[in-house]
Amino acid sequence: MSWPRHALQSVEIQSVTQARASDDYHPGNDQWRIGVTSIFAHAIGLAPLKDTFWSNSTLRGRYGDDREIAPRLQAAVATLSTGNVSPSDKINWTNVDIVQRCVDSNGKILAPDTPAKILDQAILSGALDPGSKLGEVWASCSEISGFCFPQILNADSPPTTLSFEDVLDTFNYMYRHPGHHSIDDVNTRYHTFLAVDTAAVSLGEPPMKTLQYVSKESPLKLSATNKTDFQLWALSPVLPNEWSFLGEIADKWVPASSRRFSNLVADASGISVTASGGPGETIEVWAVFVGLHEGSDYAEDRQDFGIFLMMC
Repeated sequence: MSWPRHALQSVEIQSVTQARASDDYHPGNDQWRIGVTSIFAHAIGLAPLKDTFWSNSTLRGRYGDDREIAPRLQAAVATLSTGNVSPSDKINWTNVDIVQRCVDSNGKILAPDTPAKILDQAILSGALDPGSKLGEVWASCSEISGFCFPQILNADSPPTTLSFEDVLDTFNYMYRHPGHHSIDDVNTRYHTFLAVDTAAVSLGEPPMKTLQYVSKESPLKLSATNKTDFQLWALSPVLPNEWSFLGEIADKWVPASSRRFSNLVADASGISVTASGGPGETIEVWAVFVGLHEGSDYAEDRQDFGIFLMMC
């Protein structure tokens, strides 16, 4: 991994776009923990690259009897880093399902717009009260046509909750730059999110069984996790017409990547979106219409699910 002085030199060399943010990979080690170093890399305009990984949990030999116990976490972190995704399995040993969750059929990485970084409260809890350390809780975000789609990684952490304000803060980088939403815009534009755990879905759990509604009255509940049983929450805003675009929640680590989707429109007729991919690639896209009770609370028992096949 490069030293800070080496990374800072890249400010004067625009052709440098990535820097290693992790330690060297060894099957089963913790070099995936790049939530802190990613803060520094992103601050100077670099994608924080995670080292290679094995996607197959049964591969042995090159490093003695060691094997990779958390290949799904390795792949998810590599995708969330916005750097390269570099599986380094032995020939014919790659776990295709895990790797395909990172990319489209052309191999384009379907990453978020900003790398996943550890939350401020996780840093504070570790510094001020190590006994109640929050753990590896990171956030990233994608923006499609002015709408923000946060993602929350929860790995090797005790149970906790994130308030609606915490969720909004996950994409505060958007309104700290000219041309993006102001803080007031964010507070009025977003009132409810639908959250789906794409890590659980990657193990066969039906997406809607993991669904959480996140609002000022309902925080995001995070379970106790470890490296093999982590959570990756994809949050989709409820749009002005009461639809929520969930994207590829059944198939990708980042289901609403701006590298895949653009031109998201929500109007009286529903929603429309443009998808890109490999020639003839067919993708499964999810959307939910959420009805209203009398008053202003969203209700889980009044919702219509739409699953659409799109060809690129």
